[in-house]
Amino acid sequence: ARMFLFVRETQPNRGAMVEGFLRFTNTPAGSSWCASFVSYILNLHYQGEPPLNRTASCDAILSAARSQGWVTTTPVRGDIFLRVTPGLPEDAHHVGFVVDASPESFRGIAGNTSADGLNANGDRVAERDMRRTADLVFVHLPA
Repeated sequence: ARMFLFVRETQPNRGAMVEGFLRFTNTPAGSSWCASFVSYILNLHYQGEPPLNRTASCDAILSAARSQGWVTTTPVRGDIFLRVTPGLPEDAHHVGFVVDASPESFRGIAGNTSADGLNANGDRVAERDMRRTADLVFVHLPA
C-alpha cells in the first residue's frame, strides 16, 4: 500500500490512479474509492486470488469479514480496519490497512483520505497513527 502514497486526486474523487482503482471494481468515476483501493491492494498481495471479492463497498467488506469470522479486536500488521457509524455497527464508511499496531493505537494507510488521515473522503492515499476507538472494526484475513 505504501507504493501508492504518491496518489492525489486532481478533482474530487478523480485522477488517473483514482479512476484506475475505481475501474478495478467496476465503479463509476467520481465515486468514493477507499474500498476500491483496498480491493486493488489485496489483489496485488494475494496475486489475483484475494479472500475478499472485488468491491467498492465498505459494508460488503465488513459483511464478508463477519460471515467468515475474520473480525478481531486485536489488530496486527496486515489487517484491515473499518470505521463504522456509531450506533450502526453494520454501516462501515471507511477502510484501510493496519501497518503497525500497539494496545492503544495503530498506524494505518487508506485511500480517499486527507493528509492527516482524519477525513474519510479526502484527496489522497495517506499513512498516519490512529487511536483504537469504539467506531473501528479490525479484520484479520487468512494468509
